[in-house]
Amino acid sequence: MKASHDLFELIQSMSQGEKRYFKLFVKQQRGKDVGYLRLFDAIAKQTHYDEEKLLKKFRRETFAKHLHVAKNYLYNLILKCLENYNPHDHPYLTVLSFWKRYVVLRNKGLYKQCWKVLDKMTKIVNEYNMIDFQFTIYREKTYLTRQTLPKDMDIVAAKNLFKVNNNYIEEIKNCARVLHCGMIFTLAQARKDIKDVSLHDVADELLLMRADPKASNWIKMVCNELLGFYYSVVLKQSDKAMDCARANLHIFEEAPKLKAHQQFHYLVALVNITIAYRREKDLLKMETHVQAMEEQLFEKSTRVNENLWRFFIPMYYDNALILHANLRNYAKVDSLVEEFKDLLSKHERHLNANSIRLIYYNITGIYFMAQQYKKASFWCDAFADKFKNAFNRRCLIGIMDLVCHFEMGNHEILPYLTQSVSTYTERKRSLSTWERQVFSYFDQMSRVFPRERKGILEKIYDKLNDTPPPHKEAGELLRAWLTKYFE
Repeated sequence: MKASHDLFELIQSMSQGEKRYFKLFVKQQRGKDVGYLRLFDAIAKQTHYDEEKLLKKFRRETFAKHLHVAKNYLYNLILKCLENYNPHDHPYLTVLSFWKRYVVLRNKGLYKQCWKVLDKMTKIVNEYNMIDFQFTIYREKTYLTRQTLPKDMDIVAAKNLFKVNNNYIEEIKNCARVLHCGMIFTLAQARKDIKDVSLHDVADELLLMRADPKASNWIKMVCNELLGFYYSVVLKQSDKAMDCARANLHIFEEAPKLKAHQQFHYLVALVNITIAYRREKDLLKMETHVQAMEEQLFEKSTRVNENLWRFFIPMYYDNALILHANLRNYAKVDSLVEEFKDLLSKHERHLNANSIRLIYYNITGIYFMAQQYKKASFWCDAFADKFKNAFNRRCLIGIMDLVCHFEMGNHEILPYLTQSVSTYTERKRSLSTWERQVFSYFDQMSRVFPRERKGILEKIYDKLNDTPPPHKEAGELLRAWLTKYFE
C-alpha cells in the first residue's frame, strides 16, 4: 500500500478526541506554523484519498512542492502524538514506558533505582505473560547483579535469581511451541484447508504438552483452546470441543486468583461454551454462562482489567442480546441496546469493528423477527451509514429495510429504496439471481393494487424454495416473515 494511503487510513481511524489532541499538540510544538494542520484537516475531510485535489488546494503553500515529504512528516508526527495521547492504554506501552526510565537510570549508574523500576515491570510482565519481556528483564537483573553484588546485593537473592533462569528458558520454549501450533491452525483456517494431515500431528503435540505435569496453567489453557478449535472445526466433534472449554473453566475455578492472561483464556472458554449452547438452543445453560460473563465483566470483586474488558464486552452484548431475544424478554433487549449505545459513545475506538458490526446486524435481526419494524428500520439505516464496505450484509440489511417499510405502509418509497439498494450492491459486486428477483418483486409492490400484493409475496416465497439465496440467513429471515404474513 502507498504511503499516501497509509496517512489517509491513519487519519480516518482517529477519534474526535484524538484529532482534537493532535491539533493542540501541533500548536504547542510548532507555534504559529500550522500548515501541517491544514493538510491534516483537508485529508480528514476526504472520503477517499485524492492527491490531485490536495495539490490544487495547497498550490501556493511551500510544502506543496515536496508534498511526499510533508505527508511523511505528518504521518510520523501523528504517531508521535498518539503515543502521548494515552501512553498506558495497553500493558506493552506501560512496560515500554518503564523500560525508557530504566535505560536512563542504568546509563547514569543509579542501580538501586533500576531495581525498583524492574520490579514494577516484572509485576506487569508476569500478569500478562509477556514471555519476550520476561527474558529481557532476567538479562537486565543479571547485569544489575554483577554491578551491585560486591556492595549491596544479598548473596542468597543472587543465587535465587540464577535459579529462575532455567524456569524462564523452559517457559519460553513451551510458549514458542504453543504459538507455533496456533499459527499452523490459523493458516489452515485462512487457506480453508482444515483437512490438512499435519493438523492431526499438531493436535497430538498439544495433547502431550497439556498432559505434562510441569506445564503451567497458561500453557494448559492455550492447549485447550487450540484443541477446542481442532475438535469443533476439523473433526466436527462439538462434545470434545466443549470438554476443552470446560477444562479451562475448571482450571480457573481451581485457581480463582489467576493472572490477567489466564482470565483471558477463562473468558474465551465461557464465550465458546455460550455459543455452543446458543447453537443447541439450550437457553437455560446459555443464560448461566452469560451471567458468568457478566460477573467477570461488571462485578467489582471479579472484574477483569480494562484491556480484557474492552476485548470481551462486545461478545457479552452479542450473546446477551441473542439470549433475551430467544426468551422473548424484549424489555431486557431494549435495555441492553441502550447500554450498548452508551458503551459505543465512550469506548468505540477501543472495540473491535467486526464485533460492533455483528452486534448492529443482530440487533436489526432481533427487532425484525420481533415484528418491531420501526426499530428494525432505524437499525437498518444505522448499519448502512456506519458500515459502508460490508457489501453482502448491506444487501441483506437493505432487503430487511424494504420489508420494514412495506409493513409500516410506506409503499410509495419502495421503488426508490429498491433502486438504491440494488444499485449500490451491484456497484460493489454482481447481484445474484435470487437478489434480482426479490428486488424486482418489491419494485412491483407500489405499482399494483393492495389485493394483488399477496400474489407477489407468494412468488417471493416460491423463489425461496426454487432458487437458494446467496446467504442462508437471508432466506431464513424472509421465510420467517412471509410465514407470519400469510398466517
